[in-house]
Formats: sequence, C-alpha cells, structure tokens
Amino acid sequence: MKHFITTLLFLICFCADASSITVYSGEITFRQTGPLEIEASVYLYIRESDVPAQIDSIAVCWGDGNCTDIPVVNGPDTDGDGIPEGQPVGEEYRLLLFSGSYTYSEAGTFTLSTRGPNRPSGILNLNTPNSDQVFFHVYANVQISETGGNNHAPILYEQPLIDEAVIGFPYTHTPNAFDLDGDEIRYEFATPTLDAGIPVPNYITPEGILSGPDNQLSIDPLTGVVEWDSPQRSGRYVVAIKVSTFRDGTLQDEVVRDMVIEVRDEMELPPQLHLSDDTPLREISVGDTLRISATASSLPENDTVIISASGGPFDYFGQGASFDSSSTPPDATGQFEWVAEPEDVREEPYQIVFVAREPTSRLSDLEAIRVKVNALTNAAEATTAPPTLKAYPNPSGGLVQIELPAPNARYQLLDAQGRTVRTGVLNGNPANLNISLLPDGWYVLSCWQNGQYLGQVRLLK
Repeated sequence: MKHFITTLLFLICFCADASSITVYSGEITFRQTGPLEIEASVYLYIRESDVPAQIDSIAVCWGDGNCTDIPVVNGPDTDGDGIPEGQPVGEEYRLLLFSGSYTYSEAGTFTLSTRGPNRPSGILNLNTPNSDQVFFHVYANVQISETGGNNHAPILYEQPLIDEAVIGFPYTHTPNAFDLDGDEIRYEFATPTLDAGIPVPNYITPEGILSGPDNQLSIDPLTGVVEWDSPQRSGRYVVAIKVSTFRDGTLQDEVVRDMVIEVRDEMELPPQLHLSDDTPLREISVGDTLRISATASSLPENDTVIISASGGPFDYFGQGASFDSSSTPPDATGQFEWVAEPEDVREEPYQIVFVAREPTSRLSDLEAIRVKVNALTNAAEATTAPPTLKAYPNPSGGLVQIELPAPNARYQLLDAQGRTVRTGVLNGNPANLNISLLPDGWYVLSCWQNGQYLGQVRLLK
C-alpha cells in the first residue's frame, strides 16, 4: 500500500465573514463503509454567540490531494433556511457536526485534515498574546483497504469544554475512547498544528506557565486521563491529545483532539467522587454481573452535583450496561450494572468513565476503570447451576437440536482451545443450531437468559 500525506489548504464555507467564528475544540473521526470508501465526521466546538446558523459546510482534505465540502448535519433548523444549527454543549458552547463520504482510487494510509478559522484570544501557551491569529487545525490518520471490513476510528465519549479548572486544584479530562473493532487504544499528548505537519508557533505545554513542583501535567497512556494537578495562572490553555489504535501490535489509526482548558481564579472547589470499587482493571466472565456504586458531594455543600457514566458497554454488543443516578443537593448517587453477555467477549478491556459534575460551576471529578470480559470455558466458572442443556443428535455433522429449560436464550460456542467461534440467540424450544460449516472437533455450548446461566453441553462434530 502507498502512504499519502498531503500539505492541505482548508476553507470553511460561510454566508458571513469567517472572522466571526472562533473554534475552541475539534476532532475528526471516520469509518470505512465499503471498498475504498470512507465516511468522515468533523466535530467543531464554537461559542453560542458565534451564530452557527450561518455555517452550512466545510471542506475536508482527504490526504490524496483532493478536498471536498461536507455539510453540517446536526441540530434543528429554527429559521427554516435548510441549514442545521448544531447542538448546545453546556450553556456556552455549541457542537457543529459535519459529515460526508469519499471514495479513494487505491488503498493506503491517508491523513484527513481540516483547517478552520482562528483560535480564541487569550491562550497563554500558544503564540501569546496573539493566539487569535493562529489557524485551528486537526487531523486523523486512517488506513483504507480495498475490501472494506472492520475499520472505525475510536469513538470519543467524553466531550471537551464541559469542565473547567481552578487555580491550585486538580483538573482531569479523558476523551474516553472506545474502538468498535476491538483494537488496542493508547493515548499521548501531541503538539497542536496550524496546517499539515506544521506546529503552531510559540507553543509550550500548560505546566510551563509558572512552572514548579506543584504544577505538573500528565496523561495516562491506557485510560487517557489527563491530570493537571495544580494550575497556577488563570486563563486559556490548549492541549492536543492523540488517540492511537493498534491491531496485532501494528499502528492502525490515529485521531487528534485539540481542545481549550479554561482555568479560573475562584474559591469554588470541584466535587468529590467515590466509587465502591475503583480497581483500575477488573476481570469478569460471561454471565457475571458487575455492580459499582458511585457517590459524590459538592464543595461547598450547597451546589447541585450530578453523576454520569460513559463507555462502550452502554452501546455495543450484548444487552448493554445501565447507570441510574439521582441528585439531592449537595449529594448525588449512581448505580452501574452490567451483565456480561457472550457478545461482550473481546481481547481488549472496556473502559467506563464516571464523572461527578457541578453544572453551573463546570467543575468536575472523574474516575476511569477498565473491565476485561473473558469467555466461559467450563460450567464451574459460570455459576453453581447444573448443566441442564440437551443436544441431539450428538455427534452431528450439521443441524443440532438444543433442548433448553427456557426458550429464546443467548448462547456462546467455544472450540476445544476455548476460543469463541459463534454467539447469538437460540429461538424456540427445542432450538436449531447449524454447525455444518465448523471444523470437525469438540465444542462447548453455554446459554443464558436475562443474565441467568442455563447450563452448557459438549458438542462433537
């Protein structure tokens, strides 16, 4: 495959002067939709005051020398001009989502990028005092194959700009990435750019402003948690976070989030969040139920605090996780519950991020945990319930009838090496399972219904 990286020119199409728009944060994500075909999404966060209804499209450069316009696709069209107006993010910002498709002429690794209007004024660690004269630019690297298949950019569940920092107190943030393809995820800081391969002028990392032993900035490569332990000066700062995915140890894709951090000089304190189990990495098996309680208190004790949770377990595979929360100032509580289904088994851990947030002050505290879901290899690992499944004919070269204690059960089929070869739902009772396309050998069939283990049976083909 060829490798393409192109120096890009980006233009945002406006009905008004581009100087009226300031971009505070942004990123590009993508998914391959077919042979040599890609769908890209550009996320731009602007101020509510920047009249987002005047923006109808942007141009994306695809890394092969071509740039095309893609439209804004989110939010209502309140003035009836046919242009969506984006969606509010908190009280001060608005998210504009642009989406469009493109077809490459050949496979390769390509750099998608956008270069927009200027950044906000008052950024202390980027071309100060003229940060508003520097272009906003983000990029993503993607591998395009001739066959399509499983290639998605990581999904970033936690939005930027929701939370602010206070002088002298820790600030935390994580993009909370989830890779639908099951690729390994790693995080690192990157240098913000103003065009392809061109770093912004006069950039220093945020802890370089009034540097000292109490002013440290770090990022966890596994969880992506950015921790700024003690900002020392109020104002705006910029950081760029690179989220990389690896498949079989080889770099697959990269997405960069460029974001502003607002630091305030106030006496308010962030809320405090506590989890009943904050083990950094938990391992569970199919059929297990993971429960975690979250509690939070606001400081001072007269503010509203809410708790939220995000991550892949809420949206993909299996039945999904749940998080129920309630708030009675100055406290909040939440209950996370996840019954691991056969569809949840994957090599890489899932990440769940819990955030306690004060909506009015925009101060927060967060905890990130990772959960590895393992396949079930024998009945003893599931529960003490006896194996109550019956299969006939057994051995079989094709169709097997499975007699279940309850109809419409979820199943997981493992081979002799303990690898998951098939998952799904067995409908009816008895239910039919076709194993004709599987290699000859021993298999273990395990079943659940509504999180309850029904048992297992060995099949011979």
